[in-house]
Amino acid sequence: MATVLGVSLGTTTVGVAVLQDGELANWATHSFRETWSKKKAEIIASRIERYIYQYGASAVVIKLPPKSHHPETVQSVLDEVTKACERHGCGIKTCTKKDLKLFVGARNTAHMMRIVIEHFPALVPTYESAMRQKNQYHEKAFQAILASCFHQ
Repeated sequence: MATVLGVSLGTTTVGVAVLQDGELANWATHSFRETWSKKKAEIIASRIERYIYQYGASAVVIKLPPKSHHPETVQSVLDEVTKACERHGCGIKTCTKKDLKLFVGARNTAHMMRIVIEHFPALVPTYESAMRQKNQYHEKAFQAILASCFHQ
């Protein structure tokens, strides 16, 4: 099996997940609070590229925001990530939150997150923290995990 990097892309918060041979090797949520600039797009792409390099990802699956929330800033980050994938020779695929929900049969985001923890019990504390805080911060990591599974 291959190593797949799942990414939930944003311009402020980015979720990442590494799936190696079907096992969840790493997951994280990264914040980028700086004001928008071309340099910020490069910084976000550089963070993602480190995961590609560190884990030898053969594929990257990126969960994009819906088109209505997909401004040129998101496209700028996507362009930079695409360049990184090309440099490392890994394939790139995109999906949406709707695609991920359909993929696992989830009714809503909370249901989608519960489905993820059924398959990856190590995420239970992260899920409980997200539900307690009612904060979307951790949602990005769960989306990235599903994106990495979506490749299979």
